[in-house]
Amino acid sequence: MIIADRINKIFNPNFMNKFNKYTYIIVSMMSCLEILNKIKYDRNLNKEDYLIYYLDNIRKKLIEISFNDIKETSKNFMILEDKEIPLYRIKEIRKKINL
Repeated sequence: MIIADRINKIFNPNFMNKFNKYTYIIVSMMSCLEILNKIKYDRNLNKEDYLIYYLDNIRKKLIEISFNDIKETSKNFMILEDKEIPLYRIKEIRKKINL
């Protein structure tokens, strides 16, 4: 029940309006897979509003992708058009807020 309360607070528009351009979802509160599934299956959330930042080991920097770029998620990976990215590489999930 505590996790459900945290999820509702994070995705509540009144809570998110307290922030500027982006709302940061703290990944440590819940697993990346839980957040991705929440965005994917909740009809009240617009998938186009979410950005995901993962660490690219080759370039040694954070790479930004749109949530819509994800073709599928599994227990340990998010699958894009041309590659699979382990979920542990996800460092940030942001929601764009129109000001």
